Amino acid sequence: MNLPHTVASTSSASRLSAPEAKHVHTLLLAGSGVLLAGFHQAFDLSLGLPGHFGVIFMAVLVMARAGSPLPAAAMVTTLGYLAGTAVFAGLGGHKLLNLPAYLLCAAVLDAAFWLSPALVRRPLAAALVGAGAFLLKPLLVVLLAAGFAFEVGALRHGAVIPLFSHAAFGGVGAAIGALLWAGARVR
Repeated sequence: MNLPHTVASTSSASRLSAPEAKHVHTLLLAGSGVLLAGFHQAFDLSLGLPGHFGVIFMAVLVMARAGSPLPAAAMVTTLGYLAGTAVFAGLGGHKLLNLPAYLLCAAVLDAAFWLSPALVRRPLAAALVGAGAFLLKPLLVVLLAAGFAFEVGALRHGAVIPLFSHAAFGGVGAAIGALLWAGARVR
C-alpha cells in the first residue's frame, strides 16, 4: 500500500532547515545571555573582589562558544547578557563603562575558537584564554578612566589587584566552563 506520508517523509519534514537551525541557535545563545543577566541581578554576591563575576560569566561564555556551531557564539551570548542587564538593572555609569569590555572578552573567545577549537574546549587552554580575555576588562576600564579622567571604584587601590583578580577569576571560570562542556559531551 502506498501512503502519502512515509516514515522518511514525515521525519524529514520535522527537521529544521539550515537557516531555521541557525536562528534557533542564535535565540538559544541570546537567551542564555539574558538568563545570565537575570542570575547576576538576582544573586549579586557583592563580594568586594574585583572581577568575581568573571567565574560565572566566563564559564557560560566558554560553554556557549564550545558547544555552538555559530561563528560568533560568545558574542551573541554577551549581547544577550547586555540586553538582559539593560532590562533588569538599567545601564548606569558603571555598567555602561563595562559594555565594550564584555564584548571584547567575547570577541577574544570567538577568535581563539576560530584559531583552534581546542583553545576553548580543553580546560588548561581555556583557562589561559579566559584569563587573558577577562584581563582585558579592567585594562580597558583603566584606559577609559585615564582617557576621560573619571574615578572608577574598582581602581581605588590601584590597577594591579583588579588586573590580577580579573585574570584569576576569568581563568577559573573558563576552565570550569570547559570542564562542564566536556562533561556534558561524555555520556
